[in-house]
Amino acid sequence: MPHHAIKILLTVAVLFAVAPSVHGSTLYVANNGLDGVLCLNVGGCGSKAFPCRSITRAICNAVAGDTIIVGPGRYGDLDGDGTPGETGEEIGSPGCGCMLSVNKPVKLRSSEGAAATVIDAHTVDVIQNVLIIADGGAFGQPGQGFTVTNTARLGGGAGIVIDSTNVKVRGNQLVVIPPPIGGFPGAGIATVDATQTILIEANQVIAWFSGIEAHGAGKTVSKNQVSLSGEQGISATGASVVVGNVVTASDRGIHLMGAASAVGNAVYGNREGIVVAGPFSGSIEKNNVFGNKDCGLAVISGASALAAHNYWGAPTGPGSDPADDVCTLPGSTFTVTPFATHPFSVNAPIKP
Repeated sequence: MPHHAIKILLTVAVLFAVAPSVHGSTLYVANNGLDGVLCLNVGGCGSKAFPCRSITRAICNAVAGDTIIVGPGRYGDLDGDGTPGETGEEIGSPGCGCMLSVNKPVKLRSSEGAAATVIDAHTVDVIQNVLIIADGGAFGQPGQGFTVTNTARLGGGAGIVIDSTNVKVRGNQLVVIPPPIGGFPGAGIATVDATQTILIEANQVIAWFSGIEAHGAGKTVSKNQVSLSGEQGISATGASVVVGNVVTASDRGIHLMGAASAVGNAVYGNREGIVVAGPFSGSIEKNNVFGNKDCGLAVISGASALAAHNYWGAPTGPGSDPADDVCTLPGSTFTVTPFATHPFSVNAPIKP
């Protein structure tokens, strides 16, 4: 064999030897696991036979692309004393203001679903329970998500906050443990106001001050169930897309600003269905908007809303009961024609 051919083969062999697995390794976390005393990439906890006790330690032992499978049980402030980081407990990165910091691009999943897998920070004075700051990861998926609680922060600690891109948050339950300090807690799921590719999908968000907040371009809020929000069920700004969600029993169902769009949602039984604040250049179409107490569409002063092809509760369009009406303030304009004469099929099936 020629010398140059041998050299090429050796180079290829070396590349394959050092290239990491595309799918990564799998680490395990369980309520009968042990974290040990050190954070180790090799030889630490995380195997199926020797799982970690905390999600934090498994993330510490993981490398980019790994999957972490979390068994059923309770994670977070295990003894409820308000001090995270004790034996077996979660502790965020320094300065994160969180209970659990997802600071590596890993895929976090539960083995038994959200209802059986609780990340509890309701006794801890932090800004958010879970903070996702690594690009390219995933937190939960339908049927393998987590229950994430509020925190004890005065005025409302958030459930999940995302400050990264190429991230998916799916299949989780965001739960408020009463009584939250300072009234309603903060947002169930929130993003920062930046251009980031984020999918928030198939989550169930109940009784937060703001259910889901999607700020900045690149956010997709899809097929979530949001209810009993003290302010708005879903708030979207920038060029975020709100599609296929069901929002009920909140003060405001969907609140839109900027170039955000609401398409194919169901907005039922809120005080106000869809609220538009100016300046607004997004679209509102193919939504079911009815049963809302004050108005189906509220256009705040200075805003201009195009809301055609929606179903307002009656084949005759917006108006008196059984339809929803449109409310406007001076300086605002709206267009609702043509309107749909039959309700759309809107389903947001949740597999917690």
